[in-house]
Amino acid sequence: MWSEELPLDEVARPDLLAALHARDVDLLVAVRPWTLAGTPRLVAACREAGVRVGLWPMLGDAEGRWANAENVERFAGFACEVAERLSGEGLAPDEMVVDLEPPIWAVRRWVERLRPAPAVAARKLDAGERFRQLVEGLGGMGLSVTAAVVPLVLADEEADEGRAGWQRLLGTPVDGVGFERVEVMLYTSLLEGYSRGMITRAAACALLHALALRAKDRFGSRTSVALGAVSTGALGHEPVYRSVDELAHDVSIARAAGIDSLSLFDLAGVVRRPPVERWLDAFVETPAGLEPPRSSRRARAAWWLIRRAGAWARDRR
Repeated sequence: MWSEELPLDEVARPDLLAALHARDVDLLVAVRPWTLAGTPRLVAACREAGVRVGLWPMLGDAEGRWANAENVERFAGFACEVAERLSGEGLAPDEMVVDLEPPIWAVRRWVERLRPAPAVAARKLDAGERFRQLVEGLGGMGLSVTAAVVPLVLADEEADEGRAGWQRLLGTPVDGVGFERVEVMLYTSLLEGYSRGMITRAAACALLHALALRAKDRFGSRTSVALGAVSTGALGHEPVYRSVDELAHDVSIARAAGIDSLSLFDLAGVVRRPPVERWLDAFVETPAGLEPPRSSRRARAAWWLIRRAGAWARDRR
């Protein structure tokens, strides 16, 4: 369960942690420079409640917020600071997350104005190597490192930096970095809501199934899929699930694609759209669907456009 916007003291509520523990749901909690001081208390509370907790370092919005080629040095420094502080207090997290997304100002421009922002990675061609060093350094501290990635990187044809068009364009190197787990954000509510009507709910479900299969083929046993969204996040206007039934449907689709590791965005929505237990039970207990969703012309058209854009970015190098 991702937790980005919920205050740490609310995340640490005993009743909420008990509900997560009862369903064997782990936490992935955002840590920002101004919330770092409260993070040891949260990790200690999770340990006492028997809940595994991963930490999700995140910079200020002026620095891009998420990890990318533009801010790799600043992000690596903060991620190491988080790991060293918690480990030094005997409260090392169970996992560290590197959320690979373009700077938030670029994402806002893309989703709000439907206009591209300048490519990031061309200015920082050594970003992949720096992220490799970060992963190795955190691994040397005994921490497993997960990458959270946007679905666009699935359109890159080969696990080869020289051919990674979307990774290059977005400044989010994934291939060859050494992440232990790769979490692909396949949020049907965003696929539908930000498409301006091109992608229907049915087409978003078809894309969820197709991209989950592609992620599993691409990343193998390292694959995890993030579902959502239950609530808004950093942008403040993300399209969200209409009901818990849509979450249950998405879980059934992802499981039908053979995905065993799932996560949900985000805990704030689960808390603010009660009852909490209904969301958690739909997330945990829904079995695989008997039949995968049918492909659709709109889903195929959307994927074709994504692949063409990735090929264009690759060929520009």
